[in-house]
Parts: sequence; structure tokens; C-alpha cells
Amino acid sequence: GCTSLVRAPLIPALTSANSCFLSMFQGCTALTDPPYLDATTLVDACYKSMFKGCTSLVKAPDLPAQTLTANCYQEIFSGCTLLNEVHVDATDISATDCLTDWLNGVASSGNFYCALGVNFPVDSVSGIPQGWTVIRSIIESTNLPLYLKSTQNGSTITLSQTNSEDVFEISSDNTTWETA
Repeated sequence: GCTSLVRAPLIPALTSANSCFLSMFQGCTALTDPPYLDATTLVDACYKSMFKGCTSLVKAPDLPAQTLTANCYQEIFSGCTLLNEVHVDATDISATDCLTDWLNGVASSGNFYCALGVNFPVDSVSGIPQGWTVIRSIIESTNLPLYLKSTQNGSTITLSQTNSEDVFEISSDNTTWETA
């Protein structure tokens, strides 16, 4: 087996084939440094169970694909008991069983980074695990405007980005705004 593998080899693949990485590192209990998963075009079951049972894995490799396919991430991190950080760029998670049990048996708390507006199931091993913090962002390839507003101690801060022009405004009364 691969129980002593700590650092995975490079996997230079921008596309994948059906089941091509199926269970590739399953049971690699010492794995702490997974390979980059650069593929942005996925096919059915390509990463299924890839890291299943990698009990030393703390941070998942970034998952840059925006459109998921059937079974592509099924059980990918199942049984990764220390896993507490996942970055996923998916904006289309409608494929059959694409996330089934993908985060089953991970750490009881962690950070889940995902795109704004994507409805991952919450408190679910087939979505975002219970006890995890969700951090949403706009994926760079989208052209959506971004508006953020925060009010504290009578001061309001608004951050906005539209039409590729960055604007930062401040206000202490929520009426008069100044560009900073």
C-alpha cells in the first residue's frame, strides 16, 4: 500500500477520463501534501474516492472545476478525519451523486470556501459538514458585481466592485459618502 506516502507526485492533467483517478491515494494514511488537481473539465467519477481514508490530510487540494459531473467528487475525502479546509470553485453541482459522501468522516469543524450563490447542502456529508464555517466569494471568471457593507459603532463601510472599476467609500452617517 501507500501508508508511508507523505507527498503525492504531480498529476499534470487539465482534463480527465472516466474514473481515471479512482481511489488513487485511498488509504495513504501519512499523506499530508496532496497533488494539485488542475483539471477544470471533469468527467464521470474522475476523482471518486481519490483520497478516501487519508487520515493525515488537513487541507484538501483546491478544486478549480466549475461544472461537476456524475460521481466526480463522490467519497473523494471520505474518512479524512483531520481534514478541515476545502476550497471548491464549483458553480454547477447538479450532476448525479457528484458530492455523495464527499466529506463523510472529516474533522468536526473547518472552513469551506465556495462560490457565492451556490447552494451546497448544509450540515451534510454530501455538502458542507455540520460545524464548518462557510466562506463565500465570487469566482474570478464571473462578471458579477460585488457589494459589501459593514456597520459598527455608528460607522458604515461599503466595498463595491462593478464594471471592473474598484470603488471604496466610507460614511459615518450612512448618508454622506466619500471615496477613500
